Amino acid sequence: MAILVQDDKASILLKHLNIATISPDDLKFVNRLDGMVTSGFSYTKASELGRFNFAANLKYQHNLNQIEMDYSILTEQKNDSIKQKQNGGMQYIRLLKRKWFVINRLFAESNSELGLKLRTNYVLGFGNTLIYTNHSLMYIAGGLNTNRETTSDIATYNLEGAISLKYSVFKYSSPKLSLDFKGIVYPSINNWGRIRTYVESSLSWEVLEDFYFKWSFITSLTIAL
Repeated sequence: MAILVQDDKASILLKHLNIATISPDDLKFVNRLDGMVTSGFSYTKASELGRFNFAANLKYQHNLNQIEMDYSILTEQKNDSIKQKQNGGMQYIRLLKRKWFVINRLFAESNSELGLKLRTNYVLGFGNTLIYTNHSLMYIAGGLNTNRETTSDIATYNLEGAISLKYSVFKYSSPKLSLDFKGIVYPSINNWGRIRTYVESSLSWEVLEDFYFKWSFITSLTIAL
């Protein structure tokens, strides 16, 4: 199967297997938006444990520019104890030649279990897309991260490196399937020996038509050597 791609100057016949993604180039702003909202709630009576999660994502793409906004929250309540994690922000990606790109990301996070009231981050880096096919995507990026951390009694400023890896596998034909993994390592520069890690993974599998099994896992860890 082949697809004919045509503009005002030329026409190119591409094989279906050589096309990774197709994005609309409509002049209307709203037609360039792509988003998703997920939410869930569970309660276990025996342990009196309640969980609530919410996540939203909105992406805009036009030519070589990509803008993405995301937000997620996870709340756990057991008896009178409440634990909450929040993460949200915005990133801008400028695509370059030979699968290189520049990434700017501004985001904030909080974690009551760790005593972290608020951490604001700004990341500037470069990356390269190592794999980009119609069923998988993998990129690696590196740069610098500046952040301000506020705990219960103190606020600190940090300069860190930022090394990230993202890998996705997807299938749009029925049964639809998508598996995403993202890992980030933040080695501290001004506080030598301190390393933060962030790992996020999710699975979406179409069990029946328009009925999905979804699984997600998020964890973060701070190591002081």
